[in-house]
Amino acid sequence: MNALAVAPATITISGPTNISVSITQLRNNPIVRRDYSIDISRLSPPLSIQWTGGAGTTIANPTASSTAIDFDLRGDGVGDVETFPLSVQVTDQLGESVSSQQVTITVTT
Repeated sequence: MNALAVAPATITISGPTNISVSITQLRNNPIVRRDYSIDISRLSPPLSIQWTGGAGTTIANPTASSTAIDFDLRGDGVGDVETFPLSVQVTDQLGESVSSQQVTITVTT
């Protein structure tokens, strides 16, 4: 008897990973907001979602499948590059799967 192979659960973060900000934008508002969401496959509801970010990030709705995330660039100037870790963990009724990625914000003139 052959067992059927089951594809593993996956989570993918969708949203910008490289963001350019002009010095004019930075002077007007040092907080850069972008929208992120997750694509989930092979997980069984109900789902528990938890977004986390490193220093300088504020997640508007950390338990939703999509959320706005603020990146704090206070003190940055022309040519500075900031890297913000961003991850999400989704747990279903049978187990869990984790996906993460880096978001890089480049300050340019």
